[in-house]
Amino acid sequence: MKHFTEQEIDAYLDGNVSGLRRWRMTRHLQACAECRQRKAACEKDRVFLAEVRESIEAHEAYVRALPATQVVAPSLSSRTPLPGR
Repeated sequence: MKHFTEQEIDAYLDGNVSGLRRWRMTRHLQACAECRQRKAACEKDRVFLAEVRESIEAHEAYVRALPATQVVAPSLSSRTPLPGR
């Protein structure tokens, strides 16, 4: 029995498989415990990635909400010695 790769299962989950191939994959997934396990792992990874994206978006929104600050540093081309030197 041919087993599906993670890439094939991801395409299936994305809806990028249609027609006869989708029907065959659906039937195979019903009968094959190994491929169902792979599909479950892919679905779990998708949930994890969605949580990571949400966390990043929340962090970026927080950072954007912070007040802007300006850092003033001595010019590198200045001949004026830095304090303490």
